[in-house]
Amino acid sequence: MKKILEILVVFALGFFASAQTGKIYAGDCSGFNFVGDAGGPFSAGVASNKIAFKLTNVSDDNYKFHFRSVLDNGAIVIKVISKSGIGGELNFSTNDPDLFQVGTWSIQVVKPGTIFLCDLDTYLVTGPYCGPVFASQTGRDDSTAGGVCYYSPDGGCIDSTHDVLITSTVYSSDGSPYPDNIIQNLIPGGSKNGSSPDGILESNFGALDAKNYSVKIQTGLITGVLCTYDFEVMGSCEGVEDQCMEEPEPISEGPDVFSLCDQIPKENVEQRTACMDCTEGTEEEEEDAGVWTAIGCIKRDPQIIIKKLITVSLQVGGGFTLITFLVAGFIFSTSQGSPERVKSAKEMMTASVMGLIFVIFSVSVLQFIGWSVLKIPGFGS
Repeated sequence: MKKILEILVVFALGFFASAQTGKIYAGDCSGFNFVGDAGGPFSAGVASNKIAFKLTNVSDDNYKFHFRSVLDNGAIVIKVISKSGIGGELNFSTNDPDLFQVGTWSIQVVKPGTIFLCDLDTYLVTGPYCGPVFASQTGRDDSTAGGVCYYSPDGGCIDSTHDVLITSTVYSSDGSPYPDNIIQNLIPGGSKNGSSPDGILESNFGALDAKNYSVKIQTGLITGVLCTYDFEVMGSCEGVEDQCMEEPEPISEGPDVFSLCDQIPKENVEQRTACMDCTEGTEEEEEDAGVWTAIGCIKRDPQIIIKKLITVSLQVGGGFTLITFLVAGFIFSTSQGSPERVKSAKEMMTASVMGLIFVIFSVSVLQFIGWSVLKIPGFGS
């Protein structure tokens, strides 16, 4: 009896421990040396921006550097860059424009073979930043607002027979309108530029072919990108629900805004990091992204949800088996020779073991029914 209980305890502990995955915040780095610093403060939109530093006393393995920031416009940015050590050193440098958006940035690294994040440095980016950006058309017969229709991914359609207008707003670092030259670089399609006291630039790109487009907003005659706006031109808007949106609905011009993560206090670094990792997904699979809730991360991919449900079911089944077995052991050890209590304890042990076997084999049954019979996504692997 004692050996059986010990085996079940070890099984349950190992089962629950195996389900605990994810990155863990570990504070300051140790085990290698950080030489230099991230630099800054940087000015957003400047092509010469560059972050460069060195790690020494490192292994010749792959290190993942996490760049994180809550930008001035409220968006949360997470970007992961991998670099490998060579001969005990790792020289890191990047001029990725996504890492020079206005805000305070932190740099963390994941050591090879671990799931621990540790702090390296922080840096500040100041300068102009994007306000609303939207695409529109004039002269549309289906509009009651003077022929103006705006694009929206939720139904606002723009077609290939009318001119497309791109309107962008840029603010200075202090929040005032940006008065200098603003560039709208349409890909594909060319670029327009201009300036105005109110920081608003409206450009007519003419009638565009039916395809997807991306507008990169820049300042001055430099290559740094402040923000990006994506839209689609359709051959015809007939049959599209809410085909003419008569009020602008700007699309987020930067990375996704994870409002739930914004609600977590900045001093709660571990939970905030877990939330951002959840909403961003893994570097290999963006589809692995999920929604952060009070009970943790819930993935959006149906296959991941089903696998998680199966895992939780096994955990609950294993835990329930362990509890009932412990109760049965207690009843057995305190039976004092009572035949009824001994019989009750044996029946409880037998039932708990049979229940555990049923839970384990139910996975195979679910896979057979879900995949072979019902073809439900997620049961085939």
